[in-house]
Amino acid sequence: EWSSSMTGEAIDASPRTVPLRGDELRRPRPELRVDSRPEFRVDRSTSSAGDERLQKRERKYLTVLAIALGFSQGCALCFYVGSGGYYSALMSDDEFFVHACAYFYLPPLVVTFLQLLVDHRFDQRFNIRTVIRCRILFCSLGVAACLAALGIVTLSGFRPGLDTDVFVIGVFLGCFAAALLGASCKLFGAVDPRFVPYLVLGQTAAGVYTNVVARLLGFQPGCPPSIAAAFFGVAAGTVS
Repeated sequence: EWSSSMTGEAIDASPRTVPLRGDELRRPRPELRVDSRPEFRVDRSTSSAGDERLQKRERKYLTVLAIALGFSQGCALCFYVGSGGYYSALMSDDEFFVHACAYFYLPPLVVTFLQLLVDHRFDQRFNIRTVIRCRILFCSLGVAACLAALGIVTLSGFRPGLDTDVFVIGVFLGCFAAALLGASCKLFGAVDPRFVPYLVLGQTAAGVYTNVVARLLGFQPGCPPSIAAAFFGVAAGTVS
């Protein structure tokens, strides 16, 4: 006890305790833990697709790119299939068109299956952006090279073995076109799935473009080989 010099009253300096209620006594005290690991949180407001995460200029660029890639793949399809009537008349073979479609459409099934099995391994091992860009560039050049090869083999007119050359080129053309379409869908599907329909729009535009080129050049069954070579030359130049 301490005494006050002013009043002489005793002052109790002993520590006092505040009485606690029964529920507060039974409540366990929270433990303080320090976690040295950094906490990562995903801001859901920034993960929405489409207009909210892409700038206006970027959307326009990606839209044009999607149409262009779909157009390239569509040119491979439309120019090759559209020449079926010409080759059937040139070789006097009514079944040529059926065989040409089989050589063009069946091998891409294997290519698509291999893409599903193998592509993700390369994507994980290397930079996925670099891998997709290389695929698109390589496949586009392959499509252009195949279309140019069709023009070269057709320039000499009918000869023995021409049908085999056209079939072999059709196999490579179909494989390159399928790989190009798969890489393009993967690219725009990762950015924003709403860009994928623009690929289909590009393919449709390629069909219209093929008809316009054929009419302007006069490409039809029975036309001179130079016209047929120019037809495929325009296709190769457009894709490249």
